This record gives sequence, structure tokens and C-alpha cells, in this order.
Amino acid sequence: MVSSIAQGIEQILYEIGFSRIQKIQNNSGNVEVVTSIGITGDINGTLMLKTNRQSAITITNKMLSTVHPNDIRDEFGVAQKEAIYEVTNLFAGRSLNILAEKQKHLDCRLTPPTIITGNKISPVMCEIIYSTDLFFTGDFGDLAIYVGIAKK
Repeated sequence: MVSSIAQGIEQILYEIGFSRIQKIQNNSGNVEVVTSIGITGDINGTLMLKTNRQSAITITNKMLSTVHPNDIRDEFGVAQKEAIYEVTNLFAGRSLNILAEKQKHLDCRLTPPTIITGNKISPVMCEIIYSTDLFFTGDFGDLAIYVGIAKK
């Protein structure tokens, strides 16, 4: 499961336009932006993107530059929030598709993403039976992906 998630994240970052992507062991950076998307079906749980504000701006501006160049900003505005929703959706969707290819007959759906912004955010998940954190760094900055699987 972890390798499918990592592969999905790396593929999407590359497709957005980042060429330097490295999975690392740990990231102690400040968490200022958290997006969360629920997973339901054969697997119940959540996928969270956790990052600092500058990395979120870099990722979303790169994504927006190809379709909405006038929306590029140095702050985390409305367009960046909508783009980070979509990035989280792409991360989760691609990861689940890769996992489904490996585990035949896997049926999962995604809930709409939510976002939390602030300083030193520390989300808590209940009834999780398995969780993992994946950390990435590159020309986009730093980000962490948390995956928690809940009891069925």
C-alpha cells in the first residue's frame, strides 16, 4: 500500500511539472496547510496532505500556470485553495488506482477534500488501525502525506 501511495504522489508531482522529487525519511517542517480527503468502500480512511504555506503556494502556482496564469499569487488565495483541493484529489485518486491495479476488485470512492490553514496544525484521527506518513522534498518544497486506515 505504501509503495502505491508514494508512486501516485511522485507521478502527480512530475505531471504538474516538478522534476526533482525525493522521498525522504522525515520532515520536521512547520505544518501550515492541511488538506484531507476521505476514502470509503473496501478501504475506509483518510489521506492528508500536510505542508508549509510556501510549498503549497509553489505547488499550486505551478499547477495554475498552465491553465490560469493570471491566478498566480505569492499568497495562498482562493485559486490556490481550489488548486490544493485538486492536488489532494489527484494524489488520492492516482494512489488508489495504482493500488487497485495491484489488488484486483478493489472498490473505493473519495469524499470531497477539506482544507485547514493556520500555524503549527496538528490534526488528530480517531479509530485508525493503520497509519503511515510519507515525506517528500524537491523543487516544490516539502510535503508530508498521512494515510490512516480506519476500522471497518
